[in-house]
Amino acid sequence: MNFVICDNQGKTYLLRTRQPYSNEIQTRSIQSLYNLRAPQIKKDRNNQAWIIWEQGKDQEEHVFLARIQEEKICCKIELSLGIKGSNHSPSLIFSPHNQAWAAWVNVYQGKNQIIVKNITSSLRWSIFPGSSSIYSPQIIVDREGSPWLFWAAAEDGPDKIYYSFFNGEMWAPPSILTPNLEVPHFHPAVTLHENGFPWVTWCSYDGQDYEIYTTSWNGEEWLEIEKITNNSTYSDVEPSISLYLDSIPMISWTRAGNGERDIFISFKTEDNWYPAINISHDSTRSGSPVLITDGDNIAVSWKDEEFIYVKHLSFFELKANRHPEMIKEVSIRSSHLARNRFIGFGDSITFGSMNGPYMGKGYIPRLQELLKNIYADPLVSNRGVPGEPTWEALSRIESVISADLALYLLLMEGTNDVTTTEYSMNTTAFNLEQIVQKSLDYGVFPLISTIIPRARNRWTTSAQQRTFDLNSKIETLAQDLHILLVENFTAFYNYPEEQGGYASLISTDNLHPNNTGYQVMAETWYEKISSTPFPPVNIQALIKQRDKAIILEWEENAKVIPAAKLKNYRIYRKKTGDPGFTAVGIVDSGQFSYRDENIDPEQEYLYALSSINEDNIEGPMSEFVQPIMGDPYPPVNISTNTIINKAFLYHEYINRMTWEGNPQNQGQFTITKYRIYRKSIGKEDTMFVQIGEVYAPQTEFLDRNLSSQEEADSYIYGVSSVDDDSNESIINKG
Repeated sequence: MNFVICDNQGKTYLLRTRQPYSNEIQTRSIQSLYNLRAPQIKKDRNNQAWIIWEQGKDQEEHVFLARIQEEKICCKIELSLGIKGSNHSPSLIFSPHNQAWAAWVNVYQGKNQIIVKNITSSLRWSIFPGSSSIYSPQIIVDREGSPWLFWAAAEDGPDKIYYSFFNGEMWAPPSILTPNLEVPHFHPAVTLHENGFPWVTWCSYDGQDYEIYTTSWNGEEWLEIEKITNNSTYSDVEPSISLYLDSIPMISWTRAGNGERDIFISFKTEDNWYPAINISHDSTRSGSPVLITDGDNIAVSWKDEEFIYVKHLSFFELKANRHPEMIKEVSIRSSHLARNRFIGFGDSITFGSMNGPYMGKGYIPRLQELLKNIYADPLVSNRGVPGEPTWEALSRIESVISADLALYLLLMEGTNDVTTTEYSMNTTAFNLEQIVQKSLDYGVFPLISTIIPRARNRWTTSAQQRTFDLNSKIETLAQDLHILLVENFTAFYNYPEEQGGYASLISTDNLHPNNTGYQVMAETWYEKISSTPFPPVNIQALIKQRDKAIILEWEENAKVIPAAKLKNYRIYRKKTGDPGFTAVGIVDSGQFSYRDENIDPEQEYLYALSSINEDNIEGPMSEFVQPIMGDPYPPVNISTNTIINKAFLYHEYINRMTWEGNPQNQGQFTITKYRIYRKSIGKEDTMFVQIGEVYAPQTEFLDRNLSSQEEADSYIYGVSSVDDDSNESIINKG
């Protein structure tokens, strides 16, 4: 069994292995072939091993093919000879008649196309010409000898999986394989199903994170798409597929979440996919598995920052695994986030790497010192993960928020996406948007940063184009979602030439900032944070029972500086049983009160406020407040009885009222008097009319001069409390 894999320094290794299966992960140290990129090994029908790869030549990438004999490359030929432009992502396959087919991406004058070449006949075709982005072409030949081509591309939105096939005379027009054109689909992998037709797998966003999907062609149509994984806290990507014993589909992939990566595998028995099994517990930061089956042998290889791993597997041992890894679902939602705490969320630049993977003093501790000018005891958590792409960041954002419970998120991701050739910047922007949306769902206030330029030999034409493209999308994302944009790219790129220009801010690895660069970054973050539209403070909410309203009053936050340019305050409300706050009103920034009349007197409410600046960027919500009584509480235990005063010439009927002071007023309101009201019974349109008033602590009132028992019985009475500020309670009926 042969593997070919690249390490992080660009060296390529051939892994030739014949060992029986083992439960131990083996670290392989195999001779370096050359500095090859995107290599792939395939055997022809004579069991001869061939290797295809991309390699730099004349400042451009070209595609080469060679045989492997005794673990050495021989008979090297250039497949892209005579084709203008740069070439990448080659794929190789041999037909049942031993014809060699190759496919790769060609980029010329900013336009992309897929080159397909029948190496045996030297015929060549151009597929999908003029596209703005094409990734991961995969070529396969079915049992009837027809070549199929699959690839990912971004045309008018996120990446989608396309396919075409050759009918013997021409290639069919490209078709879209994947549904739901609103979310990204990428990392296609293909092999032949047991029916001899293409079987394809890829990863796609399902509304929570990335999952693995698959389908196959039955000779007439695509079968129903199957969802292999299904969880809400991990991203499953980078699938590799093979067929065990020519009949059992198997998929291996990378699962990322909570800052960790592992390699998983699953297989299909009868009509069901076996629960995912973790096969890489002993390695760290695993990724990009290569799955190979050869007869009864199964092996998976992958790499991390330091080693290349190979694991030999037994199908029977896999099938006997009755305890596949359980998925922990995140269900924590916090209504109270620490207001002096920040999450630095990103990749190695957030982590603070300098001159390679080594951690230095990044921007986070420097920013924390600067924030002491605004906050008491600020804390900036370092949640940077070196080597992380945005699809992996998306898988861990909720767990980080739930663990840190910080009000602010400092988001800077995408540098590693610029490096890859697996998907477009549209997909990267989609992932960043989902990270922002998830943050907002938790009530976290996100700030998003553009990514910084690279320096010297890493500031290639491709890196420049993808960086500019991504930063443009980040700027649009910030505008569309009304969040603060932090221009770290501009701060670096416009660094004064007399001080060395932006390259003087980048360490000798040409990727990460140096000490000066991290200081510039910290100051750039601080400047934007200090102009945040901070929420109002000293909020009071008073219940006016008599008016059936709640009055809110507040003060402007002392942290707000003129640069914030406040325009409005927005009022949010939440009643018992509601899942979250709902906006109920908005006022100008010069107004510091709001009257909420649309309330239910029987409900309990919570309120929170936010500030909005002139760019319609809404700051974080204030701490919530629970309304307190703004009017005194009405008297209680009210009773009425009729007394007859039998004078010599006439009888006087008197309705005597008594009540008790409400104990809830004690310590909160000073009751100075009580007002007495009455209205006629049975007349719905009549209102209570005040008929008297007594000073506290008196708790009795006589309604005199009633002419008869009938008149005495025709009234209903009520009493209210009045405090020393002349605030009157609602009327409590007797």
